[in-house]
Amino acid sequence: MAGEMTDKEDGRDPEGDHAMVEPITMLHYPIGTQWHQSVDTSDPAFVCWDPLHREIVLTTFQWESHIEATHPALSGMMNHVEMTIRYPELITTDQKVSERRGYYLDHVFSNGQRYWIKVVVHFDETVKLNYDVDGFVVTSFMPVQPHRKEKREWIRH
Repeated sequence: MAGEMTDKEDGRDPEGDHAMVEPITMLHYPIGTQWHQSVDTSDPAFVCWDPLHREIVLTTFQWESHIEATHPALSGMMNHVEMTIRYPELITTDQKVSERRGYYLDHVFSNGQRYWIKVVVHFDETVKLNYDVDGFVVTSFMPVQPHRKEKREWIRH
């Protein structure tokens, strides 16, 4: 029926093989021309401030259902994601979604491999989660280097 949500959208797992979080509010955001389900606003994993004095939240649901699930290299590295927001090397403006910023932190792992950690944060004054914050974490992953075409908003000196 029109207006009804599927089991996956309303937070229930019909197969029973995934631990699901009871959603309070679901937020949708545009990526290009498509709409995607984003974050469950019920439980903050952390709230922190960036160098430009903007308050940012990462929800537990977004961490578990998206970041750890789709970027397993970051599993167990939530503190690195938070440090990337607090102490980035640079902050860039997203090429496709003007309300988004990319936070980059250069990281050398114990095996000697060097990667950047990128955290994508969405800022939109019209979107207010269950928190009084300026932005929320959409995703995080480890690119080899920052995207060359992204406009630099802030660089650590």
